[in-house]
Amino acid sequence: EILDISRYNKTDIELYKKNCNIKKIIIDCVNTLRPRLNMYNIKINLDIYDKELYIDEKRTCDVILNIIDNCIKHSECNNIYFTMDLNYNNVLHIIDDGQGICEEDIHKIFEPFYKGRQSTSKSSGSGLGLNICKTIIEKQGGSIKLKSQKGVGTEIIIKF
Repeated sequence: EILDISRYNKTDIELYKKNCNIKKIIIDCVNTLRPRLNMYNIKINLDIYDKELYIDEKRTCDVILNIIDNCIKHSECNNIYFTMDLNYNNVLHIIDDGQGICEEDIHKIFEPFYKGRQSTSKSSGSGLGLNICKTIIEKQGGSIKLKSQKGVGTEIIIKF
């Protein structure tokens, strides 16, 4: 559905919030993309725990799938790390050890249709995915940020 929203540039995303276990959502997303992760020899490292959050399970899964997919397609990483902030236990960090994002792209990365300057053989897409992810997280009352350093990797921080 996130691809449909992207293709048709829909912004009317309906949410169906309920108590959901974020650890289960993350594990389901990783398992969904396991064949592609294995194909590119990308290892997943989970330092997460069971935590019930009042969120839209499907839309949150769409966000996590999109972020993992971006790591696969754009980062040239070997590892993706998932951690949860123990001080603020409604914060999820998704970190890759890939090539990072150019400094001039970082502040534009959530803009619609923005694809950035880097390109890999696995790159494709409309440039709407992260913009839609931001919309989904913000409609749930959260926030999403990105930190990146060229040659080191990228971190996505989601606060629910």
